Amino acid sequence: MRRAMARKVADTKRPETRARYAVELAERLAQGRHPFRA
Repeated sequence: MRRAMARKVADTKRPETRARYAVELAERLAQGRHPFRA
């Protein structure tokens, strides 16, 4: 679990990944689910 979190943090530092993450976040919010949980 911790390794997955570290990988997510490393991915977030790449601009294209951050953009994709923002899109996923917006989609989850639009669906009414908690944005930070799958």
